[in-house]
Amino acid sequence: AACPLGADLEGALDLMRQGRLDEARDLLLRENPMPGVTGRVCDHPCQTACHRAAFDEAVNLHAIERVLGDLEPAAPPSAPERRHRERVAVVGSGPAGLACAYHLARLGYGVEVFEAEHEPGGALRHGIPEYHLPREVLEREIGRVRAQGVTLHCGVRVGTAVPWTRLDGFDAVFLATGARIARRLELSGEEDADIRPGREFLRGADALARGSLGSQVVVVGGTDTAVDCARTALRLGAEPVILCHGTRADLTASAQAVEEAIREGVRFEFRTWPVGVRTAGHAENEGALEAIRTLYAEGSAARPRRRLTAVECVRMQPGAEACRPVPVPGSGFLLPADLLLTALGEEPDLDFLPAGIGRLDYVVRVDDCGSTHRAGFFAGGDLTGGPRTVAHSLASGKRAAIGIARYLRGRAGEAL
Repeated sequence: AACPLGADLEGALDLMRQGRLDEARDLLLRENPMPGVTGRVCDHPCQTACHRAAFDEAVNLHAIERVLGDLEPAAPPSAPERRHRERVAVVGSGPAGLACAYHLARLGYGVEVFEAEHEPGGALRHGIPEYHLPREVLEREIGRVRAQGVTLHCGVRVGTAVPWTRLDGFDAVFLATGARIARRLELSGEEDADIRPGREFLRGADALARGSLGSQVVVVGGTDTAVDCARTALRLGAEPVILCHGTRADLTASAQAVEEAIREGVRFEFRTWPVGVRTAGHAENEGALEAIRTLYAEGSAARPRRRLTAVECVRMQPGAEACRPVPVPGSGFLLPADLLLTALGEEPDLDFLPAGIGRLDYVVRVDDCGSTHRAGFFAGGDLTGGPRTVAHSLASGKRAAIGIARYLRGRAGEAL
């Protein structure tokens, strides 16, 4: 019951006990198209809820899911029969979009996915480091979605390169473009400093050489992205420090990821927050950050950036009446830094959406099955708020697939 996707983990364990491994894998695949991914990056609420923990320790369901997800079938699966004439467009190929496409295809619908990037995967590809989610695993899981008969169009951005009118020929549309706008960190002296959003750093980290970051990297935030940035910087030869304005209990990052980061050597500075940066000299002729700068597109390499030397920090203390932490007077200090990464979370970009899509604050307003205020348009994943985990995004796509199927069958006059 704790699994957001509703996977029958007990049934899979029973089949494994009988040695029926292929059937155990197939049972998971009924609900979860990516057990190899969730078996690596999920925060496994199922394992947290396992009653066995009260006796000795929880069953390692996370590892079991990974093993079953990596189990290759004896023969390639055949695409399900196309049972319905209706076609569905999915905008975005992150976990929510891929899950929706997968389940709709299994229900017998024609599905086409439109992805702005040149490769599918969304945050799974561009927001999770290679050491955490190997690319060959992701490619295999995406291949499983393709095998259901789903068509993926990459390198096409709906709303610009592809006008919304092109989707008028589809009977339903699922929006799953995720959260891509990084929250800003206001610092004194940041105008010319080389400060990068954490997700942007992770996106280009695979191409970086060891030692290219300098010796000191400061990461701001308590998110999973912040921990991934620090652990990636560590693997590139830097000494990373994560700054959090609260305590360890206030981190939103996975407890397991935090524990692994501490064991690896990542340093956490709790109840600490940056207020400014110090820079020294233009970096055009200094090679320390040139390798990083050339990775980022859209003219960022041409912007004059000054080499970072230190981050100005203050210690924090709890505010009155459980409010946000406030600075401790006279607690300012300098933290040496060659690079500052911000990982405070991201927000969805709603400006590209077509007319008639209702909003609630900074997310799209939907019902329990992902239906928006505009008929035939559904949304899910980070675009609609809720827990920002891979499992919850996959579950959001699954629920939307059910909602879309109900909507289409109702339009066809069939009993639900």
